[in-house]
Amino acid sequence: MKILVVDDDSSIVDSICRYLRREGLAAEGMSDPLNALQQLESGSYGVLITDILMPGMDGVGLLRAAKRKNPFLQVILITGQVRMNNLLEGFAAGASNCFFKPFESLTALTQEVRSCLAKIERIREVLEQRSQL
Repeated sequence: MKILVVDDDSSIVDSICRYLRREGLAAEGMSDPLNALQQLESGSYGVLITDILMPGMDGVGLLRAAKRKNPFLQVILITGQVRMNNLLEGFAAGASNCFFKPFESLTALTQEVRSCLAKIERIREVLEQRSQL
């Protein structure tokens, strides 16, 4: 499963993608949330990492739209501006976690990505077992 990283700051996208790839994960990045939504519709992504505050479409809006297309998509929010209402909206819409920029380390984010991928695998196994009944 692929990971899509979306942030209007391309240097953040590049650094997260580079780190995830070094960890053996398939990561792609985009700076435009509207293009990212189109990409999510056409690709086989399991995890979306998105900034909350972006021009054009915020991360919570992207999360909601992406979840309508793929309810099993795991979403991790990232933000440099902590606003409680954005966090609450994100978690209510189905975000698995939120990480704050600037990152001290990408280790915890990578662990969360692996946890999300494991959750998708468990869901897939349950659905497969149910289809055999």
